[in-house]
Amino acid sequence: MAAVASNRSSRPWRAVAGTWIVGLVGFAGGSRAGVVDCGVTIPPATSGLCNFTAGSNGALRYRGAIITPKKTYLGAQLMIAPDGTVDCVDCDCSASPFAAAAAKLDCAQGVATPGLVDALDLLDGSYVPPLADTGERYDHRHDWRTGARGHTALALPAAASLDARRLAEARLLLSGVTSVVGGSSGVSGLVRNLDDPANSGLPGAAAVTFTSFPLADSAGAFPPPGTCGYPGFDGPTTGRPYWATVAEGTDAEARNELVCLSDVGGSIPGSHNVLPHPAGVTLVHALALNPPDVFELAGQTIPASVAWTPRSDLRLYGQTTPVTMLARFGLHVALGTGWSPTGSRDMLRELRCAADFNRDYLAGFFDPEALLTAATLDGAAAAGAAIAARLGELDRGRVADVVIWDGTGKQPFDAVLSAEPREVALVLRGGVPMTGDAALVTALGGDASVCDDLVVCGRAKRECARRDLGVSLTQLLGSASGYATTLVSCGVPAGEPTCRPSRGEPDGVQYSGERTLADWDGDGVANGDDLCPVVFDPPRPLNGNLQADFDGDGRGDACDPCPSAVDPAECGLTAGADLSVALSGPGTAHPGDLVHLTSVLTAGGGGPTAEARLFVATPAALSGLTWSCSPLALCPAANGSGAVDLWVDLASGQSVTVQLDGALDPSLEGNLLVLAHAQVGELEWDPDPSDNTAALAIRVRFNAVFSGGFESGTPAGWSAAFP
Repeated sequence: MAAVASNRSSRPWRAVAGTWIVGLVGFAGGSRAGVVDCGVTIPPATSGLCNFTAGSNGALRYRGAIITPKKTYLGAQLMIAPDGTVDCVDCDCSASPFAAAAAKLDCAQGVATPGLVDALDLLDGSYVPPLADTGERYDHRHDWRTGARGHTALALPAAASLDARRLAEARLLLSGVTSVVGGSSGVSGLVRNLDDPANSGLPGAAAVTFTSFPLADSAGAFPPPGTCGYPGFDGPTTGRPYWATVAEGTDAEARNELVCLSDVGGSIPGSHNVLPHPAGVTLVHALALNPPDVFELAGQTIPASVAWTPRSDLRLYGQTTPVTMLARFGLHVALGTGWSPTGSRDMLRELRCAADFNRDYLAGFFDPEALLTAATLDGAAAAGAAIAARLGELDRGRVADVVIWDGTGKQPFDAVLSAEPREVALVLRGGVPMTGDAALVTALGGDASVCDDLVVCGRAKRECARRDLGVSLTQLLGSASGYATTLVSCGVPAGEPTCRPSRGEPDGVQYSGERTLADWDGDGVANGDDLCPVVFDPPRPLNGNLQADFDGDGRGDACDPCPSAVDPAECGLTAGADLSVALSGPGTAHPGDLVHLTSVLTAGGGGPTAEARLFVATPAALSGLTWSCSPLALCPAANGSGAVDLWVDLASGQSVTVQLDGALDPSLEGNLLVLAHAQVGELEWDPDPSDNTAALAIRVRFNAVFSGGFESGTPAGWSAAFP
């Protein structure tokens, strides 16, 4: 079974006798991506990250780990031709016509990926620091834009100057972004603007048509749901993919925008059906969706895509796009930063947000491959077939937009998903160095005539904005009108919006996002009443302040393997084994302790065999994770490091045991929730999912034996000793 991102083109979809039939994608698994170990030991670098050998033909051969992202290679080679395209990705590229005279980068700890594609950063307003979070949450974008319906309007930035937009793009470039959809406000040079034909740098590839207000309602129109009396229509352009902000909110008024832009609206006066559009359609944000809407999007000749901005969504609405349902139906979910006032300052922070939200609130629905794909190939695919044929993947003939990450001490995917700006070792745009470690950029021709030195979080870098702009970033920072945020942040940026969902508005269930033994997913609904106990699925005004359950089978749409029908067989699924999972560990611990956890995954009755996934969601405060698995005959490996996310094949009655160790943050005090979750394969359903999750709460407290008066002999301090 392949991961979510690898199977989108094979998702069958049709309507039969009024019932929606969908071949659904199940929960992805962390080990589902194909891994090719080339069996090569690369000599460690004598200094820095890579050893460099000069060449003579303008080609470059990189050797190290490579994520394509459809396949992961260890100790492989990437050959970049002199024209800036990929010529070879394989264990051995010596047959390439460029091999003999190519320059060589040997990076024993390097990880190469496609350049990141930021599916949305509104550059015209992305030059200011985050707005203060007052705790107010909204139901429609007009609420925070205009102060509609009793809300407080946000103080939004004015349109940025040219230099401020240049610096906003430079900020993305320094984080590994090589392409962006920037709300039609990009600049010439730096990153590729996929919504600007003049600035994409991809001759012959149609740029997307982007509109923030497809129904011309920027002044704040709220036609009654079921009517389409909007002020106007800003529709698709022939031959160009259509990107439109639609259904941004949590209520029926937000969903009504999609109704009036698709044949869901039928013959409603004033509706405009943008589906199908021959070049493809991407909905931006699209929070307010129900299963029929997703069926409509998935049923197009070219299935629609969605641009997902989790940090901004959570800051504004306390919830986000129903990405689990979208991915199950084969839609491309493309990750974007949104903009700096309410979203992430760059794609590294957005990837961290998506990964944390996925771990804590989606029970690990997306595996690491799918998360990276959302930041690369999905963004390219959402921008149209011509863009997808050139960007987002490392394969022969594609443009060599490449990032090399410092993966020292990390697994390949972690080198990206947990990266800081200092670990962006090299960024190539069409094979040309744009920024990276000073030694690497200089070795590849980025000399002082076009590039300038920069220190990023204590690491010597060189950036080549001057090649495109004629001025250095330092000069721009000194002269840019209104640019009010920094180029890079070391660690968590000041004032960054949280990716923990919360909502205190009086119009429905309130929640803080705190995950407890009584509410595993922190959505304000107790486990016993929750239609999706481990997948964040709060009640929404759109659904009458109830959790969404389209088919009424008692499983919420966010976690239902077949949200269109009570019988999963109608979605082409077969009954798998009845999986169950157990989890044990300490109930109390001290900061800095080594914590030992044990999880057992068992296949009970039901199908004779099961392709089963065990995912253990451990909090970020538990680090340095290592694990072992037994019996080895059933395990993918005897041991490993990082989070537990394993696929195993079990016959009825068989089980595997995983031992997991991690160190608690020395400064931590409070309660931690660890969750183990079992999931059957993508073409199966579990006949009894009630025992698929086990949870453990660990109370972490400082040891009062060494404080509170004990050391001075005060008896009062003795009674406070713990444990």
